[in-house]
Amino acid sequence: MNKAQGENSEFHSVRMSNVDASMFDGQKILPLNESDEKWLADRNAEGRRLVIHYRLNAEGRFTVPMLDQLLVCWRNDSSKTRVSEDQFAEAVGALFGHVLTKALNGEYVVVSDQCGTALGVQSRPGEIGYPIDAVKKRLDRPDATLSELFAFIMHHHQSNGVERK
Repeated sequence: MNKAQGENSEFHSVRMSNVDASMFDGQKILPLNESDEKWLADRNAEGRRLVIHYRLNAEGRFTVPMLDQLLVCWRNDSSKTRVSEDQFAEAVGALFGHVLTKALNGEYVVVSDQCGTALGVQSRPGEIGYPIDAVKKRLDRPDATLSELFAFIMHHHQSNGVERK
């Protein structure tokens, strides 16, 4: 989904972004249906397989620094078995979204508007992040980390009174 982006974050609200309000005309935010939940579960499973493939120790927990390690491993992987950019972004994005839902007491939603349909994480009305897009934007930028984005998101939410789980 194309959307107006803040300079630092894929996680934004209408009041934080300089966007024309008409961009949100006809926007629909829906809970995941059974098919969406299966797709997400499959991507999470692929993310777990990547953790094993790159021999990272998740100990049953996925942390943002571990997801950063996955990014580094994937970027440095020149093997024929390396998954595609889209496969990697979807798998790691799903895991990042899981971390966000837990940290922000949020939920996955499906967002549809004139630009398309995307999977997002909503922490409160009007505050939707796009974890898969966040990973895609960091694939070819070795200086960009999910930890940096996560810290920005947490700072924003703490300064705006969102309770953290």
